[in-house]
Amino acid sequence: MRGTTAELEGTVYPHGLPTTWFFQYGPTTGYGSTTPPTVLPASSTRVKVGQITGGLQPGYHYRIIAYNDDSNGLARVGKDRIFGSKSHKIKFQLPKSLQPIPYKHAFELSGTVSGVGGGGLGVVLQETTFPYLSDFTTVSAPVTTSATGAFSFRLSSLRSSAEFRIITTGPRPQFSGVIKQQVTPIVSLHVRHSSAAGLVRLYGTITPSVTGAHVMIQLSKAARPGNTEKTSERTSRYVTQFSTVAQKATKSMSHFSTVVRIVHSGHYRAYVSLRNKPLQSGASSSVQLRAGPSKHSRG
Repeated sequence: MRGTTAELEGTVYPHGLPTTWFFQYGPTTGYGSTTPPTVLPASSTRVKVGQITGGLQPGYHYRIIAYNDDSNGLARVGKDRIFGSKSHKIKFQLPKSLQPIPYKHAFELSGTVSGVGGGGLGVVLQETTFPYLSDFTTVSAPVTTSATGAFSFRLSSLRSSAEFRIITTGPRPQFSGVIKQQVTPIVSLHVRHSSAAGLVRLYGTITPSVTGAHVMIQLSKAARPGNTEKTSERTSRYVTQFSTVAQKATKSMSHFSTVVRIVHSGHYRAYVSLRNKPLQSGASSSVQLRAGPSKHSRG
């Protein structure tokens, strides 16, 4: 490695066919740049490959991509790595995943730095927001890790799903892996009953405004035996009963409203479906609704 030029290295397994490979790299996991494609002769063993690449900065992400006629049009994607982050002295330990948080709620991230020099180390929090194509920027003041390497950051308000990483201060910064925090809209659900048993108007608001989003009214049902995920203790699931579309209410809020006849008593929620947006799908708290009398029960 010299300046911002380095040889990116990886391993390719051609599976006995000529194989094209290259590297993706850039300031975030959106990458943005690629090295020239190179064809590797057919081989039945793993082959170490490398390419000299310029324009790299410490903290840039990179990964290897490879494909051949056996890939059926789908490229094989290598593990994301960070340029200039290799260190035998310290190791960042962050949560494996984070629970989604509501729009504008505070974001907190805690972790530790282990290894020689992990205590009393200066670190800052960096962020890139959805769609994760911009450079990471520092969004906190520096903090000093405790004697055991512990640190904690808090942002007062998060308005968009974002990716975060920790970076050490000093002339030779070291970088943690990237962790994603998803943000959900704030959804309310209210009920207005009518004189007809079981006939209700369900209405609510969504903050921030997501005009045009699909809103599903879902009923909580007991999960079928043997249908739960192995890693989950889930005993219920939500099943869509009705749907509507979010309408514009104000610049900062949408609303929805639908008149329905409740056939099944139980707990209902409003679920807002969002895809490829700064916010991920989110749901309201549940409300209990009672079904009206069925036709067969009328005298």
